Amino acid sequence: MKLSDLKTMLQIKDNKRDDILNLIIKNTTQALSFKLGLKASVSIPDVLDYIALEVSVKRYNRLANEGMSSYTQEGQSITFSANDFDEFAKVGDYVGGAELVGEAIANITETGTETSVQDFGDITTKNLVI
Repeated sequence: MKLSDLKTMLQIKDNKRDDILNLIIKNTTQALSFKLGLKASVSIPDVLDYIALEVSVKRYNRLANEGMSSYTQEGQSITFSANDFDEFAKVGDYVGGAELVGEAIANITETGTETSVQDFGDITTKNLVI
């Protein structure tokens, strides 16, 4: 995920918040990689990059309200999800599973090779090699 994409989604045109935006991107991509069960040396598949972007937007919008489940001010009420990735859990049931990752990677790498099994696990047995 690129900083420029996040800034476009948030309609930010200056560089004043780049440090916090880069930290949000870093933490979000690390969390998504963990949830996908990816090794540190393996990047998030491009087809799933939108998840990191959407969650980063959520996290930015929640700044100063971390740890809160809801917020009300002057008649406006905002409710935060307990887990920023919840709405994406149903997308192929990717959270914690290597199967969708294997399917996504199939479009960009050779699957069935020893390297793919080492990097992404054996999707037929749903085992992830760590």
